[in-house]
Amino acid sequence: MNEQQRKQWIFLRLKHSLQVLALPAAAQVSLFPDFVLKADELVLNFDHWRHCAVENYHSEMTAAQLDSLATLDAHIGGPNSVGDETVWEESALYSHPFWEEIRRLSVHALKAFRWSQEMPPDYRHEYVPSQR
Repeated sequence: MNEQQRKQWIFLRLKHSLQVLALPAAAQVSLFPDFVLKADELVLNFDHWRHCAVENYHSEMTAAQLDSLATLDAHIGGPNSVGDETVWEESALYSHPFWEEIRRLSVHALKAFRWSQEMPPDYRHEYVPSQR
């Protein structure tokens, strides 16, 4: 994979991670296998691809794009700093205000990048169950 392909792949996966975060809870849950902690995976995917994009292509992003990613990242970090672990339960995806704000911030980030708000591809094949 050359550098241009790598960059395209990172931004594509960042877009998909934001699209998943912007979806209603039922659609979010449908994109993950049953054996994973879905709330965790939602934010871990975003965090990974955000980090890859910002660390490698910071200078190629606008201030609005960087700010939208930083704002979303800061919101995600909020419950951990106050110890509210209920936000990581799957049921919280459907009703907790924390997730409603994530959806709003994700839509804002998609707009900053001029990306569409749609159902992303299913990456469930990337998850492998434990062999215990």
